Amino acid sequence: MSEKPISISDAVRLRQAGRLLDAWQALAPWVSAGDAAATEEAARVAELLGHQDEAIRLLESATTIAPTRTTAWVNLAAIRAETQDARGAAEAARVATQLAPRLIAAWINLGSALAALQDYTGAIEAFSAAVSLEPSDAELICDLASAEFAGGEVGAAARRLQSSLARDPSHARSRSLLLLVLHHATNDAQGLAHAHAQFATSHGVLAPTPLTVARDPSVPLRVGLVSGDFRRHSVWYFLAGLLEQLPTSTIELHCFHTDPAQDDITARWRQNAHRFIAAAELQDDALETVIRDSNLDVLISLGGHTTAARPTLFLRRIAPVQASFLGYPGPIGSPNVDYWITDSVVAPPAETPLPWVSRLARLPHSYFCFSPGDAPVPLSVRRPGDPVVFGSFNVLAKISAVTVRLWSDVLKAIPDATLLLKSDAVQGPAAARLAREFAAQGIGAERILMADWSVSREAHLARYAEVDISLDTFPYNGATTTCESLWMGVPVVSLYGRTPASRMGRSILSAAGLSGWCVEDSAAFVQVAQGLAAEVAALRTTRAALRTRVLESALCDQRGYAEAFVALLGELTPR
Repeated sequence: MSEKPISISDAVRLRQAGRLLDAWQALAPWVSAGDAAATEEAARVAELLGHQDEAIRLLESATTIAPTRTTAWVNLAAIRAETQDARGAAEAARVATQLAPRLIAAWINLGSALAALQDYTGAIEAFSAAVSLEPSDAELICDLASAEFAGGEVGAAARRLQSSLARDPSHARSRSLLLLVLHHATNDAQGLAHAHAQFATSHGVLAPTPLTVARDPSVPLRVGLVSGDFRRHSVWYFLAGLLEQLPTSTIELHCFHTDPAQDDITARWRQNAHRFIAAAELQDDALETVIRDSNLDVLISLGGHTTAARPTLFLRRIAPVQASFLGYPGPIGSPNVDYWITDSVVAPPAETPLPWVSRLARLPHSYFCFSPGDAPVPLSVRRPGDPVVFGSFNVLAKISAVTVRLWSDVLKAIPDATLLLKSDAVQGPAAARLAREFAAQGIGAERILMADWSVSREAHLARYAEVDISLDTFPYNGATTTCESLWMGVPVVSLYGRTPASRMGRSILSAAGLSGWCVEDSAAFVQVAQGLAAEVAALRTTRAALRTRVLESALCDQRGYAEAFVALLGELTPR
């Protein structure tokens, strides 16, 4: 007589007890018999054992056996997303929403997958459905606002977050997203300062917590970096040179990577750092313990309030000196962040210090130092006689109403010119919205050319061959895009304002010796654009000269930048 197989519920209990191999063996007969519930449970076990491909195969089998099994579709969407199959995740999640329209998890999975596919309109619709089912859930509201922001609906995102925070002021993710959104929405420095001050007060942090530790001058300075961007990210092109030029004899680098994504750039950080910790799964308490084990002299936030940057960690005092730098366009608003590392263009010494930061630490030239990459993309020249093409390769969130008016004024001044917009998700409803905004300024759709984001950086940079002059965004200037445009021999016209984000263009252009292309009012912006357009024939033949000029400027002086950075850290940490 054959032995009776263990029940599926017993196999579940084995999994819950951590006896994964026993659970796997117990489920095998049921899976062989084509039981959908057992097949779905086996997929859970396979995932816990680290066999994601097998888990996906089992879930696909479960949905074939029982096409209306909602939980299997939801789990399939989730694990496909984990394996970076956003399209497959969206397909599975969409089936789940059709089977169970009131299941919030299905809508969340669909929204997340569509956002990963840069279908922000679809993501907004999916997250809106989730919020309609649970209108007071701050996490769902934040998901929806994030999709709106990424899709260029900056005002809607800001209003939604402000309303949510009025009900729950302590929701940290909403607070951080709102602060990032406001940088894209306002030129009011004091208003921005007030908003950042609320970051600390909403968590009950009203004053700095001192930590005085005498450091041994005979050992290297221990510097910790917290970031979700130790990967192929725009921030990398400003950190590559610094990483490679930092003297290991005087600087001991500790990196805490707070995003689960890893790639070839992550490997370079691992290779160069004294200590590299993959910290995405660690909550703040656990991460603080890990950081303390490094016995740091300086702890630096590289991401501020950007995704996965962990700004709440910097509400705490973990190292004697704490600072924010580079990846966020201003101080983060914590009394336990002693310094904002910036420059004298973004934060002029003559101005009244902002109330949201204790002290300013200024690097010479720009606080940006651009690394073009290992294999420069060849320059190409547009044909003589073709009409002028202006361009912007910035993300949708930076194309504000002010920016549209500014660019429209340029196009009105040069009636035969066109504007090439290259960004993620410049298609469908987003493209239609931009067309309407330009039409309201008197600019026809035929003058606005749109191109999607490129898969590779090389293909992205090669598109500058189609542009004569780049136009910067306002109030959140481009940074990587400005440097890339200059590197590809294309001039950039920038407008600067009163907030840190609105001065990044001026900082970059000044370091490149091109400050004349950055102006302080819209009339001058149009005038500079007109002047460059009048010289377009010459510009098309001098791209190599502009690249050389940028390469030889302070903007690309990686050794000098690293030396200045080390010297500045020495000033912040007196022995």
